[in-house]
Amino acid sequence: MRSLLLTICLAAPLVVRAETLRAEDSTAAARPDTAVYLMPRVDVVGKRENLKNIAGSANVLDSRTLEISRVFTTNEALRKLPGLVVRDEEGFGMRPNIGIRGLNPTRSTKATLLEDGVPLSYAPYGDNASYYHPPIERFDHVELLKGAGQIQFGPQTIGGVINYVTPAPPVGVGGSVSVVGGSRDYSGGRVRLGARRMLLDYTQKEGRGARDNIDSRMHDLSFKTVVGSSRSLTLRANYFKESSTVTYSGLTQAEFDRLGPRYNAFENDDF
Repeated sequence: MRSLLLTICLAAPLVVRAETLRAEDSTAAARPDTAVYLMPRVDVVGKRENLKNIAGSANVLDSRTLEISRVFTTNEALRKLPGLVVRDEEGFGMRPNIGIRGLNPTRSTKATLLEDGVPLSYAPYGDNASYYHPPIERFDHVELLKGAGQIQFGPQTIGGVINYVTPAPPVGVGGSVSVVGGSRDYSGGRVRLGARRMLLDYTQKEGRGARDNIDSRMHDLSFKTVVGSSRSLTLRANYFKESSTVTYSGLTQAEFDRLGPRYNAFENDDF
């Protein structure tokens, strides 16, 4: 609850600033002599019409496919795109290992991961290892770019670029609530509320994972608003918290044969 209140307090100034920017946008529209500076927009794939101008191959996993497939993790979603090999690690998809075109999938180091055109890795220009990944429930669709055109979107693009796109905030009032449950103490829920071009999204998951001594709990809260009409500014804020006992651990063939596939000797690891 303290975390939720803290995030709301952090998001409140953005809402106030958004209203101020809307007022400034209206004032600028009434004064045609006002100088206007257009910031460049990052489009990895964008509209279907852009495909003919992309140097390479591009694929889009649309919102309809994500919805009817009921994907449980990011891994399940990405396997629907061609040329991707995604290796599971902890069963929740919190650290997917993504390989493109046969490259090493460990920690997705050979692929650039973007969220709305912005790198989501901690150090994309240094160590591109992905130790954090947002939940798939946060996104509206996923774009995949392979080929020469990928070089303009950042470092480590030798394999390709994956761009996760968040949904556009609605103009009218709307929302949804979902609750799920499963084996091995799995439970989760999601709340999405939107109004006046603002969107608040909260996702929670927890469970025992695929092996012994692997417990995971994840909270993800995001806020997004779009300001302006003829020219727009997108403001986003996010709070993510993970508490898990998932670290580097594996099974030898002898352990698998004698103790089973769920065996894990590491009881005190923490992440």
